Amino acid sequence: MIHSLLDTRTTNFGDLISNGKIYRVPPFQRDYSWNEENWEDLWQDIESLLTEQTPIHYMGAIVLQSSLESDKYFTIIDGQQRLATLSILATVVIDRLETLIANDIDPEANRERQEILRRTYLGDKDPRSLRYSSKLILNNNNNDFYKSNLINLREPRNIRKLTKSNQLLWKAFEYFRDRLNSLTDIIQFGDRLAAFLADTNELERIYNQVAIDIDSQQIDRPREVFEKLRPVYVSDEKFERDFSVLKIETKGQKKKLVRYILAKLENYVSGKPINEETPSIEHILPESPDRQWEQEFTNEQMADMRYRLGNLTFLEPSFNREIGQKKYDIKRQKYQQSSYILTQQITNDDWTPDSIARRQQELARQAIRVWRSDFV
Repeated sequence: MIHSLLDTRTTNFGDLISNGKIYRVPPFQRDYSWNEENWEDLWQDIESLLTEQTPIHYMGAIVLQSSLESDKYFTIIDGQQRLATLSILATVVIDRLETLIANDIDPEANRERQEILRRTYLGDKDPRSLRYSSKLILNNNNNDFYKSNLINLREPRNIRKLTKSNQLLWKAFEYFRDRLNSLTDIIQFGDRLAAFLADTNELERIYNQVAIDIDSQQIDRPREVFEKLRPVYVSDEKFERDFSVLKIETKGQKKKLVRYILAKLENYVSGKPINEETPSIEHILPESPDRQWEQEFTNEQMADMRYRLGNLTFLEPSFNREIGQKKYDIKRQKYQQSSYILTQQITNDDWTPDSIARRQQELARQAIRVWRSDFV
């Protein structure tokens, strides 16, 4: 979503950055500060787009102020961290195309793709210096490094001598380069790399239009809002099917989402308000399981199921510390002493992939009742 004075509209990163405009970070904005937790959240969203084939990532609100002197320049009031990080991700894709070219993999086509992506996401080449200019101008502390090293793909000579924020800019590049290199079915093909940066925004468009209709008082009743949102409302059947296999890593911002879901479910079964921050998130199959779990799980199953919602529950922090990595038989005894109803209900004789699947199926049925709209 973009705000330019009173203009509110929806766009995607590609359309925003490829429209010939220049976006400047004002001097009063802080230096680049995103770290691995923020990068991990963004990458998990990207991975979900790839695996679930749902080409939507909500970028959040970008607040811009237009210039009185020229319609080419905009000042970024809010959103510079996201724009800078997405631009870094674009440089990583362009860098990977350079590797394909160097390895003589479809060099002519990949060189053309590289130039198109540069012009679209980064900027044009200066005919005098033969360096690429940037469509995104960061603040005084970050802009020189961003232009000379990231936009032009030049590795710094001594990372430790960089300022903290410039170190973060370079570490972001390294982080996404490593993550992209893990996508072996994409990085060997120039066309797939180019498509990697594309996205669509139908969900954002609908939400934004509803917000505008509410603000303009074209709609003012809850049922009218729901009818506008009906195209993106998920049926109970699809919701249950998707929820029953939902997997969320308990890291970064995703951990807050897990807490929210478990708290809503616990509130549903107990009828009591739940403070999301009080309990620990217990992984019944541990995050780092030892060899005793190999009796019930293959290595692939352990990797796949440790973050399934059916494997997660609330537990008092003292109990969580006490049971640690202990066997399920010992864990189960402590679960019965918990004040959380969902945890007390874990009474299986053993804990297996089927146990996780069955518990998550039951949670999915409860979740339908928790999150069903009143207007269905």
